[in-house]
Amino acid sequence: MIRTIAIVHRSENAEYQCLLCCNGTEVSVSATLNIHSDHFGFDYGTADIICQIPEVCPTPEHVAITSKSPKENGSLQYIHAFQPVRNQQKQEVFRYEFTVCISTMFDYENVLLLVQAMEMFKILGVQKVAIYKTNCSNVIQKVLDYYISQDFVELIPWSVSSYINVSRGWRKWKSLGELHYFGQIAALNDCLYRYMYKSHYVALQDLDEFILPLNLNNWTELLPELERKHGQESKCHACHPSSHHTKMAVMPEASAKIAITPEPSAILNIIPESTACEGVIPESSATMNTISVARVMSVT
Repeated sequence: MIRTIAIVHRSENAEYQCLLCCNGTEVSVSATLNIHSDHFGFDYGTADIICQIPEVCPTPEHVAITSKSPKENGSLQYIHAFQPVRNQQKQEVFRYEFTVCISTMFDYENVLLLVQAMEMFKILGVQKVAIYKTNCSNVIQKVLDYYISQDFVELIPWSVSSYINVSRGWRKWKSLGELHYFGQIAALNDCLYRYMYKSHYVALQDLDEFILPLNLNNWTELLPELERKHGQESKCHACHPSSHHTKMAVMPEASAKIAITPEPSAILNIIPESTACEGVIPESSATMNTISVARVMSVT
């Protein structure tokens, strides 16, 4: 099946359809909606729109989602865009050992903190940093351009605020808006699956948080130790900030703060027939939120 990460109005009673492209033909199938529990009470929330793959279209190349019913001639109304289907082939070799996902960068202007974070990530063994950017200062953009030129940063445009009145915080009663914190939950989920076959490990964190091994030099040394201690079948490792002032997290004491999700492609048990497109999750999946892995599902 194909699982699309979406942002939907939680009270809207919409029926979705999937339009699949298969070898030059279009096939329409019904879709189901699963809204993530971590919406923090806002009107909009992250959701999975799930399309079953029919026998007549076993390997779709593109998919489009619509909330409209098919026309009499079988075509769908109001198709905005087709997305390529991704992650169809499980990869055994990863381009990166560690990738860090930074979600919802907006109105950002702290040059010192940004440079400090990038260089610390390098020391810890990170090869790629994915940043979901809404906007930033001109000086910050120059810094980002430098790290992009080094092939260290991937900048992912995040324009959710152009379509939805987003909140600048996570407490609905304190921060006005219709969607939690610039759509952070959707960005976290997107990043995990964007890199699931590119990176051995994926870390979800903020620029002002650092996951530092207690007695080891870097993450390259840390992860084998965690696997030795907790077993290679561990789905993820997490840690608490050790101080609310420095926001510095120390491993391997595990608890609630998202730290590192090991080997998404293998741990999520993706079967060869599973398909997904960018922003789309295969049948085996994890649901990410801001402080934990909310759910991991496997197919046997």
